[in-house]
Amino acid sequence: MYWRRMFQDCSSSRHTELTGGQVTGQGGRVVQAARQGRGRTLVRVLLALLVVLGSGELFVRSFVGGPSPQAYDPEIGFSYQPGSDLFQAKEGFTHLHFNALGLNDREPARKGGRCRVLVIGDSYTAALQVPQDQNFTSVAERLDPHLDVVNGGRDGLFLGDMHKVAARLLPQLRPDLVVYVISERAVETDIALPGFSVIVDPRSGAIVDAVMQVEGQESLKRIFGPVLSRSALATRLSAQFKPMVVDLIGQIDSWRHGLSSFGEAQAAQAAPGRASVPAPSDVEVLTFIFRRFRAQAPAALLYINGLSYAPHRKAAVAATSSAAEVVAVRAATRAGVSFHDTGEYLVESLARTGQPPFGFNNALLPGGHLNAAGHAAVGHALLDLVDELGPQLASDCRI
Repeated sequence: MYWRRMFQDCSSSRHTELTGGQVTGQGGRVVQAARQGRGRTLVRVLLALLVVLGSGELFVRSFVGGPSPQAYDPEIGFSYQPGSDLFQAKEGFTHLHFNALGLNDREPARKGGRCRVLVIGDSYTAALQVPQDQNFTSVAERLDPHLDVVNGGRDGLFLGDMHKVAARLLPQLRPDLVVYVISERAVETDIALPGFSVIVDPRSGAIVDAVMQVEGQESLKRIFGPVLSRSALATRLSAQFKPMVVDLIGQIDSWRHGLSSFGEAQAAQAAPGRASVPAPSDVEVLTFIFRRFRAQAPAALLYINGLSYAPHRKAAVAATSSAAEVVAVRAATRAGVSFHDTGEYLVESLARTGQPPFGFNNALLPGGHLNAAGHAAVGHALLDLVDELGPQLASDCRI
């Protein structure tokens, strides 16, 4: 009886071990199968995502535009990558190629006895809205083959940064004249931006420097630039979300500026015995900037006038543009820099062609940037500017 009971207990234990092992093995296989299923699902999702992104990239490159040609620049916010291309349809329809210097121009060549003029400015000069051969620097070259005009413009370039662009290009191009293109925006808006700081000697009140801080939105290019320069889809998506990001950054900068101003006011109250230095006027700030232009190379200013329109192909220089021009002329006179405007040329262009010199069919007329007619008018203004200054320049510029 004892041995029978022992045998039964051993058999029962053995059966439990065998069946338990079998259940455990089945559970492991179930877990493994579940993991493999999740892995296959993840692979399918990733493959589908790659197909969607790849298709989107091909579509955008074929019908919308290419990767961003812009690269972060710690001094001026951004610059265009040498050899890059730009497709744009916001104003006009253009496919532009930037040369080895990152400029919207042909590759630089030998002067060959020609008068070389370097033109620096913002979006009016960069001329991303018209084909390269229709911008005013190319027009001036065609009007006078004796001229070699280099387009050193960049859209959104601030007045306080123009001398930095000139400093980079002067050693390579060695121009006979540098023409700085400005407008009402540069005179009234640029020098009032929160990022533009004027440094004043506390004892004399004289301006010793004027610095433009790189905007926060441009700093984003330092982070996302490598992706945007390779992906057209990422470039388009970033353009859609950029307004929200820019508004947020602008709000943060406004708060920061407010705190900074509050801190300065508190410091002034803490030292009542210290005489405060009055802030320099707009004319004084512009005079300092224009003198800095002249210190680098022979320089001149070309002012793009805004227009007000009337029926029957008539126009006149807008009142706000005239007011800003008065301030700029006063500063240019103090700085000893030659000043030229374009109002007469733009008004005459409208009277002759019946077409406003600003705006495009796919953008609000008559606002926006210079169109082909406007560039033709400014090209004539630039040619007359060089002819007038020729006797004061090197022999290559004397006709």
